Amino acid sequence: MDEPDASGEANRHIRAMSRHQLDPTLGWPRLIRNHSTYANSPKVRLKVAEVPLLLHFNKTRSASLKNSAFENTKSSCFLCELDQGQRGILIRNERYIVLANPGITIPGDLTIATVAHEKQLLHGHIPDLIQIARELSDYSIYYNGAMAGASSPHFHFQGGLKNRLPGEQQIRNLLAGKSLPPLQLQSVVRTDELTLFRIASFLRTNYIVRTGRAAQLERFLETFLTSLAELDQSIRNLPNIPDFGSWIPSLDMRETEPRLNLMLQYDPVQAEYTAALFPKCFNRPSHYYRKGS
Repeated sequence: MDEPDASGEANRHIRAMSRHQLDPTLGWPRLIRNHSTYANSPKVRLKVAEVPLLLHFNKTRSASLKNSAFENTKSSCFLCELDQGQRGILIRNERYIVLANPGITIPGDLTIATVAHEKQLLHGHIPDLIQIARELSDYSIYYNGAMAGASSPHFHFQGGLKNRLPGEQQIRNLLAGKSLPPLQLQSVVRTDELTLFRIASFLRTNYIVRTGRAAQLERFLETFLTSLAELDQSIRNLPNIPDFGSWIPSLDMRETEPRLNLMLQYDPVQAEYTAALFPKCFNRPSHYYRKGS
C-alpha cells in the first residue's frame, strides 16, 4: 500500500486496518479472541490520594506484563515475524509498520514498529516520533524505554485513540484551565515558542510540553534526554532495580538511555504538539517481585 499523506488519509487507513483485523472472516484470530476477553474483563474506578484511576483486570496485557526488553533474551522476535492473519500498513517511506496491538489497553491500540530490527533506543527516532504524531493526529503516540516498560527490544512506538485514558483526560482538562483537586498545573518555563509544565500530586513525576514548532520540540526532547541520563546515574542500590548503566541482554549493550515513558499528541486544528514525559526508576513495581501466589 502507498504511504498515506498527512491530510487525514493516514488516520483513515489505520482505522480501516483496525476494523479489518477484527473481521470475523478475514481478520487476525488472536486480536479477535483478545477483544472478546477484553470486553468481558472486570474494571472498577477508584481514587488513590484523591486522584481518579481505573483498575482493570485485563488479561490481554499479561504477555506484555510478563515480558520486558530488559529481561528478554530470546532469539525470536514477535515484531520481526508476524502472526498468522496479522496485517499492517507501511508508513514513513516503508521504514515503519503499523499493526493492531493484541495487548489491548483501549480498543484500537496500535504498535508502530520499525520494519528492520533496531534497538529500543529513542535517540535517532525523535524526528519520526514527531512526524508520526502529526500524521496520525487521531492518536496519542507513546514510547517506553527498554528499562521503563517496553516489552520488546525491537524498536517500536505505541498508539492509542486520543484522550481515552484517565491520565490523558486529566492532562487535557488541566491544560484547558479546569480545576481538578488535588492536581495542580504548575508552569516551569514559558517562552514565545514553548511552554513547560508539571502536574503536582499526580502520583508520578511528570512534565508537560506544548509547542507549535516541530524543530523546537525535537531540540527540547534531545536536551531533556541528555539531562535525564545524567540524573539517572544516581539510580543505585535499589531493591530489585538494576543500577543505571547495567547490561541489557536483549539489546546486547550497557544501558545509556534515560528511563522514560513519553506520550505525544498533535492537534491539527491548533497546529500544536503536546508531550507528556514521565521519568522512571524501573519498569516493574515492587509488587512484581513478591513471592508466592
